[in-house]
Amino acid sequence: MKLNIPRKSMLVLVLAAFSIQSFSQLPEVQARPEMSCMMGGVGSDESRALRAESKKWPLNIEFSERLGSKDAWISGVQLKIMDAKKNTLFEESCNGPIFLAKLAPGTYDIVASYQGIEKKRQIKIEDGKSQRISMNWSNKK
Repeated sequence: MKLNIPRKSMLVLVLAAFSIQSFSQLPEVQARPEMSCMMGGVGSDESRALRAESKKWPLNIEFSERLGSKDAWISGVQLKIMDAKKNTLFEESCNGPIFLAKLAPGTYDIVASYQGIEKKRQIKIEDGKSQRISMNWSNKK
């Protein structure tokens, strides 16, 4: 049986299938009382999808480790985010090298720990802006 589908309709179907497939690469959004977040980035499809999505989120943190002369993305970073009043909004291990968060405008403390080494940052989230932070652990102790 031969289907008689016009070329324009076929193109629309192909593009729709591609769009659905590319969106399926994003991890699930986790809703929390003071914020929502998304984390992951294991595998090239998921990391590419998260990097594209990151422009829509106020905070994007990328975790990496210096191995020899190159940086490699890491997972398993213990991340803690506190608001200006030192209330903990998020505290858990990240299951990928990319962490996205929707936070209200304000000042936050970020504490990240990987293999016993702790890194701290204070950030300011501004309305309508996206902020990218890179946290890198060197193999030199």
